Amino acid sequence: MMKKKQKKVTKKELNFLKKFTRTSYIVYAVVAAVLLVVGGFTTMAGFNPGHDYKMRYTDTGRIDYKVYLKENSFFKDPYLSSRTKTFITNLIDYLDLDFNYGLDFDDPVNIDYNYHFVATVTADKPRSGAGSTAGGNGEFLTRTYNLTDEVSSRQENTRNLSISENLKIDYDEYNKFLSDFKTSTRVAATGNLKISLVFDGSIYSDAIGEPTTLEYEEVYFNIPLAESSVEATVTGNSSEPREHFITRHIDQNIVYSAILRTVGILMIIAGVLAAVVAVRDYRDVQSSKRFDNTVKHLLNTYDSVIVEVDKQPKLTGMNVLTVNDFDELLDVYNSIHMPVSYYSDSIGAHFIVISEHMAWRYSILKRDFKKKK
Repeated sequence: MMKKKQKKVTKKELNFLKKFTRTSYIVYAVVAAVLLVVGGFTTMAGFNPGHDYKMRYTDTGRIDYKVYLKENSFFKDPYLSSRTKTFITNLIDYLDLDFNYGLDFDDPVNIDYNYHFVATVTADKPRSGAGSTAGGNGEFLTRTYNLTDEVSSRQENTRNLSISENLKIDYDEYNKFLSDFKTSTRVAATGNLKISLVFDGSIYSDAIGEPTTLEYEEVYFNIPLAESSVEATVTGNSSEPREHFITRHIDQNIVYSAILRTVGILMIIAGVLAAVVAVRDYRDVQSSKRFDNTVKHLLNTYDSVIVEVDKQPKLTGMNVLTVNDFDELLDVYNSIHMPVSYYSDSIGAHFIVISEHMAWRYSILKRDFKKKK
């Protein structure tokens, strides 16, 4: 079988390879720097103890109400709105209340909550020296009524929760109850009817971790009982949302931490190896420069006596003497007046003077320059 002829490397390709070798240490140095920096940050991230998480949420409560009146010849409209602050109790039939309570969260959360409405009737002792409507300093009687069944619900991945309920309250029934109490017991007492939203809930998410109880500020409507005239008050109405904050220390995931530490350490090791290669290549480039400069100096200085050849001359059957200095080779040249042949190979640069049966050779070896610092 005929042996395939090997393709000869061109001078242009050799120059490219030489240039690439001389700049490769820069590439390795950049790679080493990137690996060491990124690996360092990744390793530190793997040892991160976690972070503090803080989430803000707001709640807003609002109650709109109408006071419906019994048939009478004094008021044209069937009800008085919340703009009216003073009411004649004997004319009140029932109360129409619209409760609105809302929560807004900065981040999506899962909410478990329940709520219901209660009515609380109290008979209080009047304060000393104060009128019967001044408010009590002790309770004769407290009675609580559940106005609605408890509602339990859950919402997932939400930023908002809204509760809206309309209640019809038989004010006259509660007013008569307290009037009868005062008449039968003959005690001086101030009475109040309180309609309130009873709410409790908890939220959780991946960011928060364990379920957290929501802060709740009571939202209620209050109106006095068993008085000739009364003023209704609403607690919980707010034009500005009330702010609350949840803070948690979140520990970093153990598996994620281990992965970061492993990847970071591997990158640091790779960076160190790349740095070693960069230093090695840099030293090789410097030694190659010193070698090239030494050879060029001889070629430029003694251009008139040196002839460059493509390959090593045939020295078969000749007595080849190795000289240790180029000046000794020049002495031979001056004696026999034969040109100095120059060729290079992978080992180094070689200068030879050839006579009929003798050859004198001076070599500059690349390995000798690698030993220099």
